[in-house]
Amino acid sequence: MKNLLAFTLVEVVVVVLIIAALAAIVMPRISSSMVATKDEVCRANINNINRQIELYNANTGNWPTAITDVTANPDYFPDGPPKCPYGIAYSLNQTTHRVVQHSHSDSQAQPGSETTDNLSSGNQDNGNHYAFGQTSETKGKGKKK
Repeated sequence: MKNLLAFTLVEVVVVVLIIAALAAIVMPRISSSMVATKDEVCRANINNINRQIELYNANTGNWPTAITDVTANPDYFPDGPPKCPYGIAYSLNQTTHRVVQHSHSDSQAQPGSETTDNLSSGNQDNGNHYAFGQTSETKGKGKKK
């Protein structure tokens, strides 16, 4: 009789159980980090739109009447309008001229709850105000290459 090299059923079951235990540990972390990433992308999009609304006002002397005045304009968003990763449309508060903060948990915008930009969200104004797309490294030097 030949001596066959093979795994026993017990060894295969042990390996499958170890892989299942590792997957049970890793999967919740991956899914929660995906949600956190989507939330951060949405916040970044809102801040970018708010900055472009400020630039629109500086360029035209008027506030936009609709969010599409800014988001559909290739001068402000040459790659197209930013989209919420959850598929919720951004809307503009006509009083504050800011994007209305919306909730991803119930997929409904929360009226009256506007987002703030970095200056009013608790971060200190350090006096560094740069043109859109310009950083402290590129100020006065043209675009960074």
